Amino acid sequence: MGAPLRQLELIKNLEKCDYEIRDKNVLDIGCSNGALLLACMKWGANRLVGIEIDKNRLRSAKELIGKRKVDLLQLDIVCQALPERYGTFDVIFCTDVIDHVSDIEKFFHGYRDICLKIRRVLHLYQFLINIILIM
Repeated sequence: MGAPLRQLELIKNLEKCDYEIRDKNVLDIGCSNGALLLACMKWGANRLVGIEIDKNRLRSAKELIGKRKVDLLQLDIVCQALPERYGTFDVIFCTDVIDHVSDIEKFFHGYRDICLKIRRVLHLYQFLINIILIM
């Protein structure tokens, strides 16, 4: 199963667990082509931010998202902080990212900094590398 299908499966599983995306602020780290962000938008997310390090994937995400209200950033959280203007998030997705990271320790340091902005965090692991953070 490819990353976009796995991401949509994760959203469906959240829905089955009665976790609402509606009115939530969502961050997708490693947003790839933006499919997960688009699904969150359709399910009523309040604010959507996607981070992608790869220019081609980010371009694909911009094409898929079109003129819809989603912030897409080219950012490497290993060496760049998420700008403060994006505030806090209720849901953070980080799927199929860790296996592409060159410096795991720096990645988790940047990831931790983002997570510190969330008061209550529930970690769900899929195959020990796909992480969803839910407030």
